[in-house]
Amino acid sequence: MSATVARAESFAARFGLRLPVLMAPMAGASPVAFAAAVSDAGGMGALGALLLEPPAIADWAAAYRRGGRARPLQINLWIPDPPPARDAAHEFRQLGIVDRRRIAVQQFPLVIAAPRARERERVLQFA
Repeated sequence: MSATVARAESFAARFGLRLPVLMAPMAGASPVAFAAAVSDAGGMGALGALLLEPPAIADWAAAYRRGGRARPLQINLWIPDPPPARDAAHEFRQLGIVDRRRIAVQQFPLVIAAPRARERERVLQFA
């Protein structure tokens, strides 16, 4: 038996699945009936809960359990990382800015559309 098959069988046994099949928990594409069908066939049903409020998640889980399903299910609560801290001066250096007044880049032009000189100067201070 290959290590991959052994790992899949171990996972299935750990969660009481007859088959190592997991439904993809995609937001907006995980109706209770579909998750129940996957579970009833021996796999693990899922809910992609990204777009749902907590009461809707609870309602979905209750509807799933009402069908008599006691097997595990997965709920994907994807939470994005916070936006990264930006350092404009560092980004300009990484792009290879050659002339801070022209904002010319070695391989392609970086266009900054600033209608007023003061706004343009504010952008250029980071170059």
